Amino acid sequence: MAAARSSGSSWLRFKSSTPARGSRPHVLAEVEGRILLNVEIKSEAVDRGVVTKVAAAIREREMTDQVVVSSFAPTALDQMQGAAPDIRTAVLFNQKLHKGQDPVEIVNGVGASVFNIKRTRLTRKMLRRCHENGIPVGIYTVNKPRRMRRMAEKGIDAVFTDHPDRFQEILNPAPSAAPSPNLEPAVATP
Repeated sequence: MAAARSSGSSWLRFKSSTPARGSRPHVLAEVEGRILLNVEIKSEAVDRGVVTKVAAAIREREMTDQVVVSSFAPTALDQMQGAAPDIRTAVLFNQKLHKGQDPVEIVNGVGASVFNIKRTRLTRKMLRRCHENGIPVGIYTVNKPRRMRRMAEKGIDAVFTDHPDRFQEILNPAPSAAPSPNLEPAVATP
């Protein structure tokens, strides 16, 4: 997945329609220098050595400042922090595991730096608590331009979408057509 940031730096997230296998280095090449990429490590992949492969691919392309690695599995985040402490990690909010917990405590508890959550589960209090503590908040998945605009207005830091072009247009609208200037020289009338 990739993302877009609504304030501050320029994040643009998208979801690849191709399921992830291994580290997908071609995805890194495709987005390098253009967007912040969120790489989700699936819980079932942790025991197959995926974390170290992902860390190696990110470092090989020198993209540590362009990638956030997220997971529902605290083990994946712990392994990433051990393998590559310079790569940012994001906890994915798990309703069953985290219900009723403060998002700041969740993020700090796993040593992550970003809080990712499904759009419909994010509350104003969660967003406020994260922002009060300098924790960026990413939401998934938002595909309708109206919702994208609303999320940007609310101060959401990152939006996961299948349509990054739409979100890019919302963040950076094309300048409206201005009236053509009058290029005739001014003539003084006596």
